[in-house]
Amino acid sequence: MNEVDLFELRKPQHLFAEVQKAMVEYSREPSSRLLLFVVFALNHLREWIAGAGYEILKGKCSFGQLLLPEEEFYFQLWELNEFRIVNSLCNRGKHVVSKCGGTTSVTSEMTCNSPCSDSLDQIYYRIDGVDSREIFFPVMRKYNDWFASNG
Repeated sequence: MNEVDLFELRKPQHLFAEVQKAMVEYSREPSSRLLLFVVFALNHLREWIAGAGYEILKGKCSFGQLLLPEEEFYFQLWELNEFRIVNSLCNRGKHVVSKCGGTTSVTSEMTCNSPCSDSLDQIYYRIDGVDSREIFFPVMRKYNDWFASNG
C-alpha cells in the first residue's frame, strides 16, 4: 500500500462502492450510523475525485487556470441543491452547529406517497420534512453518472 491509500480504499471508485452498499442497507433499514456515513462520504467523495478542496480549486479558477474534468465535476456537484443539503448536514455533524443542515427529525411510521420502500415500523430520517433518501438519491445518481463516464 502507498501513503495515499485509506485502508483498502485506493481510489474514489472504492469509496463510492462502499457508499452504494451503505445506501442499499440504509434504504432497507435507516439508522443514524448509516446516515452519518452516507452524509460524510457523499460530501467528501467529490474532494477525492477532484484531488483537491475548495480553496485550491477556487485559487486555480482565480488565476485563470483551466480545470480538469474532475475539478469541473467538483463545482458541478455543488449546483445540485440536494448536494448542498448533504454538505450542510456534513458540516452540522462535524462542527455540531445547529444553524446549518436544515430542520431534521426522526419518525417511526408508514410514509405515504414516497418513492422509497418503507414498512410500518421503519425509522425515517427527515430533512426539512423530506425523507433523507430522497435527498441522497439525486446525489448518488450524479456520482454514478460521473463514474460511468470516467471509469
